[in-house]
Amino acid sequence: MKKLLAVAALALVAGWVLRAQISASSPSTIAIPSAALAVGCPAPTTGFTIYCTASDKFQVSANGAPYVVIWPAGATVAGVTSITVGTGTKQVGDVVLPPIPSKVAVVSTATLQ
Repeated sequence: MKKLLAVAALALVAGWVLRAQISASSPSTIAIPSAALAVGCPAPTTGFTIYCTASDKFQVSANGAPYVVIWPAGATVAGVTSITVGTGTKQVGDVVLPPIPSKVAVVSTATLQ
């Protein structure tokens, strides 16, 4: 009888340990209906990776970090569209600069005494 109780207790402990390992390593997901807005996403929580799908964006929070927006992509910046050099006129499109000398010649006069 003692052996049977010991085996049963061992089986319960092994099952508890195995369940704890499986649940700790299993990914967690939270589904939000796509008609909802991202403001309804749960707050980032340490120890959890939260995937939040909403009608306005899809975002992820890893281990309590602030959400990172996956979709829609961020705005594209056009870059430089014009330039004005010194007191010159504004140039749009291809910017043309005068040639820059590759060598500088320094001329000095020496006076012998």
